[in-house]
Amino acid sequence: GGSTPSPGLACASAVIARTFNANAHIEAIGGTGYLTGTYPFGHSTRVARVQDFDPDLILFMGSINDGTDTGLQTAATAAYDAYAAACPGVPMIVFGPQPSSATDTVSATRAATVAAIKAAADAHPAVIGFHDQIGTEAGTAPPAWASYTTYNNGDLVTFKGSVYEWKGGDAVSTGPYDPSASSSWFLRTWVFTGTGLTGTPAGDGTRDVALGSDNAHPTTAGSMALGILEAAKVRETLRTATA
Repeated sequence: GGSTPSPGLACASAVIARTFNANAHIEAIGGTGYLTGTYPFGHSTRVARVQDFDPDLILFMGSINDGTDTGLQTAATAAYDAYAAACPGVPMIVFGPQPSSATDTVSATRAATVAAIKAAADAHPAVIGFHDQIGTEAGTAPPAWASYTTYNNGDLVTFKGSVYEWKGGDAVSTGPYDPSASSSWFLRTWVFTGTGLTGTPAGDGTRDVALGSDNAHPTTAGSMALGILEAAKVRETLRTATA
């Protein structure tokens, strides 16, 4: 937790591995993404290490380090191509960037990167599932929630750094009740709510304990919570793929 990523046994990928009682090779390198870093996701060194592990399934996570969608879809496609060539027949599941700070999570930049990764994943024959962890796969951040506004089923809003979906019926005014005060709002952003972070709590959501003091990485608690949800999505995707 704190200002550094969670320890190895508490990171989300390790949680997924333990859920499935599986051996895992976690090819994580700090500060990297599809575009970012000396060894981005599709770099030949990383591909070779995954190939040597002889995996049955490959998961891609993130990355919040990719601060632009320019060239991102192309880079993601190239990465999937590289792993598909090195590990033929091995299915891949792609998770978009995880939620982080309240500001960055619902930013236009983050929404654009989510959409670019989704486009690459959806089009690739080796990818059997894509999961948006924020709720901005459409490529734009939804409008902010507003009081006394009429909403329809499926409408999305942002509220204190997270995305919510209205499920309370069509043409309904929420009155003064914001997403934290009405069960008709469904949280689309995984785990993270509120505007705080570890060491600087705001008292308005889970970021107080789930977001590290660097305002970017999840704490151990946040990583474990994300890992539990990610594991559930892996299981759901595999069941669908083999049905």
